[in-house]
Amino acid sequence: MADYRHKYVKKISEMVNTYIKDEEKVTVEEYIGDSWRNILSMHLCAIQKDEFESSKDDQEQLKKFVIESFKIVLDYELLDKDGANVDLPGDKIKKTLDHITLGIKVHSV
Repeated sequence: MADYRHKYVKKISEMVNTYIKDEEKVTVEEYIGDSWRNILSMHLCAIQKDEFESSKDDQEQLKKFVIESFKIVLDYELLDKDGANVDLPGDKIKKTLDHITLGIKVHSV
């Protein structure tokens, strides 16, 4: 799980840095759009896809997780540039994942 989390934070961080540099500001939700599936591709390959596709609640929970993760990393990047002493986003993301995935109904294969 730790390796997955590291790759996930790295991927989100790259997106956040692109988002920060983007001149046309849109909301985080608009920026992420349907790409949350691509962001979670490492996780989604381990679940039962047919059941997941039919479970709108699970999809909403994971989309919410990606958006919350993005906001956590965005806050970190913006505060870090200001020279503030902030915690690394990995632990916050883990807690967010733990909280959000409690309600996921589709099991891993």
